[in-house]
Amino acid sequence: MLLLVGSSAVGAELFGGGAEPAEGLLILRNGQILSGRITNLGEYYSVVLPEGELRLRRSEVEFACRDLAEAYQRKRTLIARDNTLEHLQLAQWCVRHGLLEA
Repeated sequence: MLLLVGSSAVGAELFGGGAEPAEGLLILRNGQILSGRITNLGEYYSVVLPEGELRLRRSEVEFACRDLAEAYQRKRTLIARDNTLEHLQLAQWCVRHGLLEA
């Protein structure tokens, strides 16, 4: 479920501790995605949305990135090449979020 409420180094650099807020995505451990103006507050991420602001514990966030293409690349690097189940789960995640060309 996509909630509208680049490389792994880019995401880490863009949303590093104390970084300025930047537009991007938070990829959550539960499979959801939040899109908005993101600030890394150390133990929390702040996401400013048109409807307000959310704060999420760092433990709820898999990673922060600029866009879905970068999210896919990051998720792909986290799975073992020979793990069929993880590849299937990544494919399902792609379909759920409209990444049909991945």
